Amino acid sequence: MKSHPPPTKDAGGATSAPSGDISVQRSTHKQASKNYFNLDADMKRQSSMVDSENRFSQRLSMMNVLPGKQANFQDEPSIDYCCDVLQAKFGFQQGSVDNQREHVLLLLANCAARANSASGDNTTHHVRLLHDKLFSNYKEWCAFVGAKSVAFSQPAQGTPLTSVLHMDLMLYFLIWGESANLRHMPECVCYLYHQMMSTLIKDSPQSEGRPSGWFLTAVLRPVWKEAAV
Repeated sequence: MKSHPPPTKDAGGATSAPSGDISVQRSTHKQASKNYFNLDADMKRQSSMVDSENRFSQRLSMMNVLPGKQANFQDEPSIDYCCDVLQAKFGFQQGSVDNQREHVLLLLANCAARANSASGDNTTHHVRLLHDKLFSNYKEWCAFVGAKSVAFSQPAQGTPLTSVLHMDLMLYFLIWGESANLRHMPECVCYLYHQMMSTLIKDSPQSEGRPSGWFLTAVLRPVWKEAAV
């Protein structure tokens, strides 16, 4: 049987493994290092999951959605129709459209939950509540500059649009969603909404649309370059 030399001590008194065990020692160190980073990643992932759950719980509590008083189911197909029309017309980016669709539906659900019984059977009362709150600043801007406020008019029959106010809401939030730092210029957002809604009302539904990303490249970037000078 082959014998192995005993461990030796260096000048500092530390015990070293015999030369025959070097590969084992290296493998152990590598595994320890690997385990360390795995554990570190697990801790970070678990911490991130806890933080995400806490933030989600906070958002739900802030929404204060009451049981038995949910947004009307007609909101969703109507909002989807608005998203399709506005994205095709002005070239909003798909990711931004998806985000703002969810944003508006949550806001409508919140308003429906907070609406009191005075609304009666009016299924669009919560839409009016959100619209009035959002567009109060726009109407003040119109009064200041001496312009008449614009809003979407009644569409042709056969569309899933249950409230013309849905189109106003979606256009405003789609502009806001892509505006980035221009959000800090509310007068600019009001101006963009005013011009784009006027265009939407004036043009026929069969008019040519814009490719995805057009609003960002052809509208927002030139405005930002001028504002940043």
